[in-house]
Amino acid sequence: MAGQSLYPVFEIPAAAEEKQSSKLVHGKSWQFNFETGAFVTDGGNRMLEADETTALLQWCIGACITPRGDYLAYSSQYGIDIDEVQNQPTRKAMELALEMTITEALLVNPRIDSVRGFSFTWYAEGVYASFTVHPKTGEAQTLGIPYTL
Repeated sequence: MAGQSLYPVFEIPAAAEEKQSSKLVHGKSWQFNFETGAFVTDGGNRMLEADETTALLQWCIGACITPRGDYLAYSSQYGIDIDEVQNQPTRKAMELALEMTITEALLVNPRIDSVRGFSFTWYAEGVYASFTVHPKTGEAQTLGIPYTL
C-alpha cells in the first residue's frame, strides 16, 4: 500500500471566468432641455433620442443640479450635497466643497473616468462652476452649472 493515499486526490477545475464587456451598454435616452424643463421634440411632437455623448452629459447635469437625498426616486448616491457647500464660511471653502461634491456625484457613473479643471465665477446670487468631465471613452466635455447660494 506504499504510495497510495487513504483519501482520493483529484484536481479542482478552474472556475469559469466571466467575460466582461469592455463597452458599457445603456438603454435609450431622450434629449432634454434643462432651460425649459421639457423633452426635445420634432415637428411631429415625437421625443428625440440622445446620442451616447449627449445622454452622458445630460446625466451629469442632472446629477449636478439635484440635491442629494431630496427625492425618493434617486439613490442616496445621486446628486450633490448643496447644504454642505452653503454651510462653508468662505468662498474658497465653498468652492472646495462644491468641487468635492460634484466630483463625488459624477464618479458614481461607471462611464466617467475623472472630473478636473474646476473654475468658479462668482456673481450676485451665487457661483458659476465650470469643469471638465473625462469619460472612459470619447472626448472630454466641459460643463458649466450655475448655483444659487
